[in-house]
Amino acid sequence: MTARRQTAAVAQDPPSLAQRARELAELLEQTRTRSGASLTELCATSAVLLVFLRHTGCPFCREALSDLSSALPSLKARGIRPVLVHMGSDERLEALLRRYHLTDLDYVTDRSRKLYRAFGLLKSSPFALFSLQTVWRGFQAAVLERHGVASPDADVLQLPGAFLIVHSLIVRRIRHRELSGRTDFQAFALTPSGQV
Repeated sequence: MTARRQTAAVAQDPPSLAQRARELAELLEQTRTRSGASLTELCATSAVLLVFLRHTGCPFCREALSDLSSALPSLKARGIRPVLVHMGSDERLEALLRRYHLTDLDYVTDRSRKLYRAFGLLKSSPFALFSLQTVWRGFQAAVLERHGVASPDADVLQLPGAFLIVHSLIVRRIRHRELSGRTDFQAFALTPSGQV
């Protein structure tokens, strides 16, 4: 192999784990929440449960906010600060936060989806919108659980996820593979030893 080909091969190598960690740390430092604090600052003061939402019209997003509202007292008792990441309208998110009694939660607006990509959250296929599981779970969340549905205000194919960050390290993560993915926030926020 010539030197030129070797150089080209090296240039195509994926970034190292250390390089990806540095890039994520920079992104966390640059990303500001609604309160003006960086994610790095929040992670330095407490454990952070970073919850990535789908669009605000989605019944699964609304279901996640309802679940988070139910889990909030337990999370706060364990010193865990939930922070939401969304990609749509702040006004629509704030209306949902009022509905689910979460107005004191901080959030990040990520319309470019840089954080979604940095945390490895994928997009589903358009066919997933019409899968039997998605349709049934959508009916459950929207109608039976009365979360409702509205027009989308962001990418309908973006998958949700959650990350528990303790001392600036991700100690737990869930990257849903289905649009209808549901996180049990109380169980998820327990580390393997049961403590944060």
